[in-house]
Amino acid sequence: VLFSARGLYSDWILGQIKDPDIRRSKAGFSDFTFSGNYNFSRSQLTVFAYRSQDRFRLADYVNYAYYNNGASINYSRNFSTALRGEFSFTAARYAFSTEDSQDPNLAYKHAYALDDYRLTADVTWNLNAINVLKLGLSGNLFGLDRGNVLADGTQSIRIPVYLGKETGMENTIYASEDLEIFPWLKMNAGVRLTLY
Repeated sequence: VLFSARGLYSDWILGQIKDPDIRRSKAGFSDFTFSGNYNFSRSQLTVFAYRSQDRFRLADYVNYAYYNNGASINYSRNFSTALRGEFSFTAARYAFSTEDSQDPNLAYKHAYALDDYRLTADVTWNLNAINVLKLGLSGNLFGLDRGNVLADGTQSIRIPVYLGKETGMENTIYASEDLEIFPWLKMNAGVRLTLY
């Protein structure tokens, strides 16, 4: 099991600058990582998680924040000396938000997010010493939430804009073969079908 965490506190540096807007600003960063691995008699399991977050505030009227989240689970198993399978699930999200009130009449806030989810399965089959067959499939789900641009504060006359959401899915199946025809000649042939 591995765990790490980091943080950056730089507000005190900004407080040393003579410019009043910079002196009233704040900035920071933090992240953490977790990883765990366990070996069974014929299989292995690995889990992973990550998060990072950044923020910046310029005086009292501009705020930025964004973060990355990620996680995965991987499982592999030796079904026999010739057959091995690897299976994984991963998820990731990037998100960003901003608030701008430099001009109170046009002050706004906006946030959006991008998601990625993946599921894969791969099998390697050693048919004999010179012939290896590989099979696999995967599914990817993508999501984009472009968010809404909204008025921020009672004085703002900004008209709301709803940017909407989009999703996409990509599915793939493949098969390939590694074949040693002669000691000096090897062939790799395969087919892949992808549907988006």
